[in-house]
Amino acid sequence: MSPNPPQRPPGVVFWFRSDLRLHDQLALAYAAQRAQALGGWLLPVYVQDPTQGALTRWGFERTGAHRQAWLQAQLQDLAEQLAQLNNPLQILTGTPAQVLAD
Repeated sequence: MSPNPPQRPPGVVFWFRSDLRLHDQLALAYAAQRAQALGGWLLPVYVQDPTQGALTRWGFERTGAHRQAWLQAQLQDLAEQLAQLNNPLQILTGTPAQVLAD
């Protein structure tokens, strides 16, 4: 009989999508409360979807340079705020369905 593998503590993944702020974020507050109730961890995640940089069928970029710069500044600010709370933001690249499942 093989020994049982060690149990990983339970946790909650919080996926930041378009609302990249900490204050007045009810879903994040609920996720943090749930993680604490489970006695586990909270994993804040943002997924950079490469399809957002693709061209539309009309030849326009889905996300222009100004929007990309704004998004990077917002992610930097969010990452700094979360780091101050000792809960670093995980920025992943890929299609969200695949990345989050992995």
